[in-house]
Amino acid sequence: MKRSVLSISILAILLVAMVSGQTISTQGVLRDSDGHSVEDGDYNMSFIIYGSLDGVDQLWGPFSKTVYVENGMYQVVLGEVNPITSFNTDGSNYLEISVESETMTPRLRLNVTPYELARLTGSTNSFPGSGNTGIGTTNPQSKLTIVAPGDNVDLIQFDEDSDDLKEFSIQGMFAGSGSSGNALKLRSQWLDKIMFWRGDGNVGIGTDAPGGKLTVKGGNLYIDNNNSGGTPSVDVAVGDTDTGLESDGDGALDVYSNNVKTMSVRSGKVGIGTTTPDVKLQIESGSDVNLSNGGYIQLGATTSANIGIDNNEIMARDNGEVASLYINSNGGNINLGGSVNARVGTSATINRPFQFTKFTAAGENAVINTGWSADDWILAITGIDAGYGDIDESGNNDLWQFNGYVEDNVWKIYCDAPTHDNYPEWEIYVMFVNIKFGYATAAYKAN
Repeated sequence: MKRSVLSISILAILLVAMVSGQTISTQGVLRDSDGHSVEDGDYNMSFIIYGSLDGVDQLWGPFSKTVYVENGMYQVVLGEVNPITSFNTDGSNYLEISVESETMTPRLRLNVTPYELARLTGSTNSFPGSGNTGIGTTNPQSKLTIVAPGDNVDLIQFDEDSDDLKEFSIQGMFAGSGSSGNALKLRSQWLDKIMFWRGDGNVGIGTDAPGGKLTVKGGNLYIDNNNSGGTPSVDVAVGDTDTGLESDGDGALDVYSNNVKTMSVRSGKVGIGTTTPDVKLQIESGSDVNLSNGGYIQLGATTSANIGIDNNEIMARDNGEVASLYINSNGGNINLGGSVNARVGTSATINRPFQFTKFTAAGENAVINTGWSADDWILAITGIDAGYGDIDESGNNDLWQFNGYVEDNVWKIYCDAPTHDNYPEWEIYVMFVNIKFGYATAAYKAN
């Protein structure tokens, strides 16, 4: 060992402090009182880290070691035997060096970079020169592994300054069970629940309990593929701010286009032009149908064959011109109610274009006055019924006759139906056709 240096004043100068894991590699110079480097040789040196320049707040040490000094230079790795687990993050760390039991003054400040400081603080961190990095773990399984010390703890914090307001942070929530009980939460100093990523794949915006793949609460959702910008005025805006979907309560959904409510769904019923549909599909507030346009519903393109429907008309049209309307063109019955009104090729309204009735006649040469006007109706005998009676054939050249004729503009029926006396009455079935009904009128004039 080199001779004792207790008789000389030694000045220790810290040149370099480098951090690796939880050790500090230090390099310095030992000089005598004249400023000359000490002689080469072995020196007994001791090291202690304090939290202040002259206090007793010891953080680590003491660590003693025989160190070889050459040209006044020494190099020592602190923490190899006892890792440095306590270190002030504010940079107030001072190294006290003793050489041959003589304590050097003043203490030397350990100037380390923020990166090196992070590698020192906490015994559960791992910052190797290469490979995986761990925060809160010494066994990182990925390039960066962060292990939270508890629930609802900020894992990453984003601040504009050091005012501790935590402008933005990402928290780990691990107190639950299963995939739905663990999550990451993005929060800010202004809003606690900005976004919530749950382990089962559900994402919440404004809520920490997303019920589906995406749940939004406390505001509107805006899908702006046109880069329109602005603030949405409906719950779910698509393309611009006033087109999309909005809910007006339980079981209510409205469709908006340019801030106009175009469709409403209420408890399984759809309304167009109304928010209170009474049936499965109800359309209101259309226009009167005409050859060019209009109507509540249009089937087909405007420039080709189409059908327009309003609240009291069905119109066949073809590019603004009249067109044929076919009903059951392949066959089948068309049933009209007992009190329907029909209009066929005329502006006159026909009340019940077909009427069916019956009359009772007896004996020979009987005349029935029907009371029906020949100016309005055409008479057609559709059938007779003898009931339980029978025809008396004796002395008659013709067995029976039933004829309709007009007298004084009134329809009458001549009956010649001789019968035996036991059942003299006959039932005569008659159909009256309104003379204004187009096809009936043509048939009547043809006859």
